[in-house]
Parts: sequence; structure tokens; C-alpha cells
Amino acid sequence: MTIRVYLMPIVLAERGGFTRRIAKYLDLGGRSTTIPYGQENVAIFICDVTDPQHTAIIANTDVRAMPADLDTAVTNAARTQIVNALELLNVPAQWIANGQTFRIVLRRLAGIFQLLQNVHGRGLRFLQASLDAQISALPQNVRDAMQDAAAVLQLNTAGITGATTVRVALATIGAQFDARPVLACKTSL
Repeated sequence: MTIRVYLMPIVLAERGGFTRRIAKYLDLGGRSTTIPYGQENVAIFICDVTDPQHTAIIANTDVRAMPADLDTAVTNAARTQIVNALELLNVPAQWIANGQTFRIVLRRLAGIFQLLQNVHGRGLRFLQASLDAQISALPQNVRDAMQDAAAVLQLNTAGITGATTVRVALATIGAQFDARPVLACKTSL
């Protein structure tokens, strides 16, 4: 089995008598970790899969897979595909650069997703405005929750002001995760 990383939709499913938000193709893999993008309908799905399970997962057109070797460098063609896929999901992607490794892409995405998950855990939705809206356009309680979430995650928000766009703020947050491994499936990535 191999640890693989996917970007896939979140769906509502009945589990143990409760309705839960889960990765859409959760049942196709083995041991897994899901990192939702807050209350948005997408997640990073990290799963220990066999080759046939991987083939079944990527057969779904709404799934994007990272290479098995996360130290592979992002090429120009891959960058275009990744940026387009993420932007369609309302995930800022302007920070992805040719030559970055997919490991860095994963870590930054995980950081952005964790921040939004923390804000949303407070009962608030961070992405109420477009990614190109200024932080000052967000309601005060959402801005406060973002600051609190950043503090909990031990992030520096000193460069983020009211004039900063949501897109740039999230990219700034994500960049602080470059050296923070993603812990999933009993391993760190």
C-alpha cells in the first residue's frame, strides 16, 4: 500500500446515527486522514491505498491526485492544472510556483485548510466574500476569529492588514507551513 494525497469533494453521509461531512470517496480507500477546507465542499484526503484503490479513486472526474512522490517538482503544465483546479474550488493558488515540490504545495494547502477549519469550528464562515475581497470587507467577528485561529496555530499575521485581500492573507498563512509536516495515516508528509 502507498500513502497518496487527493483533493476531493466533501459530502454529507449518515455515519453511526449522525450526519457527517466526509470525503466523497472515503469508502474507496484504506486508513485515511481528511482535512476539510473549513465549511467549503472540498478536502485534502490522505489515504493508504493499493494500486487498484488508487485507480478507482482517480477514475472520478471530481478528484485531483498529487504524485506518489511528493518531492516531485511542479512543472509549468502541472502548475496550470493545479491552479485552475484550486481556483475553481475557491482555494487561492497564485502562490504555487514552478519548481516547488508537491510536498510544499500539500503543506501550504493543509495550513490554509486548517486555518479555515479552526474559524469554522467557531461557527463562522471565513469565505463569505470572494478571494479578491479585502480582509476589511469581512464581518468583524470573522476577522476576530481569524486572528484567534492564527494565534492557536501559532501563526504570524503581522503583515495582514484590512487592505490585504483574502487571497493574499491565506497565501501568507499557508507559507508559514512550509516546515510543518502534515501528520496523516501514522506518518508525516
